[in-house]
Amino acid sequence: MRYQKQAMIVAPQPEPTEAGADVLREGGNAVDAGIACALVQGVVDPQMCGIAGFGSCGIYMPGKKFHGYIDAHAPAPLAARPDMWANLIESEARDGYGFILRGRVNDIGYKSICAPANLKMYYEAHKDSLAASPNVTLREILVAVPTSEAGVNVAADEEAAAKAEDIVKRLKTGEPFARLAADMSDAPSKANGGLLGDIPFNEIAPEVQKEISALQPGQVTPARRTPRGYQILQLDARSGGGVPTMEEARDRISERVFDEKRRGEFQKYLVKLRSQAIIEWKNDEVKKAYDAGRAAQGTAAAVPPAR
Repeated sequence: MRYQKQAMIVAPQPEPTEAGADVLREGGNAVDAGIACALVQGVVDPQMCGIAGFGSCGIYMPGKKFHGYIDAHAPAPLAARPDMWANLIESEARDGYGFILRGRVNDIGYKSICAPANLKMYYEAHKDSLAASPNVTLREILVAVPTSEAGVNVAADEEAAAKAEDIVKRLKTGEPFARLAADMSDAPSKANGGLLGDIPFNEIAPEVQKEISALQPGQVTPARRTPRGYQILQLDARSGGGVPTMEEARDRISERVFDEKRRGEFQKYLVKLRSQAIIEWKNDEVKKAYDAGRAAQGTAAAVPPAR
C-alpha cells in the first residue's frame, strides 16, 4: 500500500503499487495509476490479475456532481454461446462457481480466455481526453492600422474601425466575402479570398472560439481589434472532432499506458543517478532552484551529497 497526497494504491504485490504511485507522482490520475498497476501486476503475479483480468472503477467527481461506476469484469467472447459446452459438463465446481468440463476446455487453452475489459474501462473513463478537436475553416478580412515610433494614431485607428464596420454591413447584405477580402483586406490571405484554411479549434484563442461557436457556416464575426488592426472572420465549415470508438482509440490508449510507465521508470533512473552523484555548487541561487525543483517533484529520494 502506497500513499501520494490524497490517493492510495492497493495491489497484492509491492511492485504494482510502486508503479501506480509513480504514475500519480508524475501527474497521472487514478485511472492512469490503476492501469499501470494492473500492467505490472500481470507480470509479477499473473494469475487472475493484470490488464486483461477483471476490474471495476468507481468515479467520484464532486465538482461535476458525478458519482458513477464502470464494470470491467471480463465478459465472454462474442462468439460464445450458452449451449456450446452443454455436452461436456462433468460436474459442478467444488466452490460452486462454474462447472468442470471434459478436457478442461474452460480452464486451459484459447477457448478459456475472456475478452479483456480493463482497456475498455480506461476508454470509458478517458473519453473526454481522447476526443479530437474539431477543425474550422475560416476566412479573414483585415483592415490594418498604421503604426509609427510614436505609436498608433487615434484618427487612423478610428478610420480603420469605421472601414471595418462598413465591410461588416456589406457582408450582411450578401456581398461575397471572398470578393471583399480580395478587394479590401490588408492581409496576405487576400490572394486566396481571405482563406486561412483548416484550423484546429483548440488552437484558437478562447475569445475567438466563443465568437466562432455562435456562428453557422457562412456567417461572420463583428470587427474585432487585434494587434494588426481590425479583423473580420467568416466561418466556412466545421469538420472532424468527436469521441473515437474503442477500436479507433486502442493504439492511443496503449501508447498512453506505455508512456506513463516509461516516464515513471525514467524518473527512477534519474533519482538513482542523483543519489550516486557528487555535486559541487558554484552558485547558491542555482542550488536553491535545484532544491525547489526536487521538492516540487515530490520524490522521497535524498538529495545528492553536496560539497
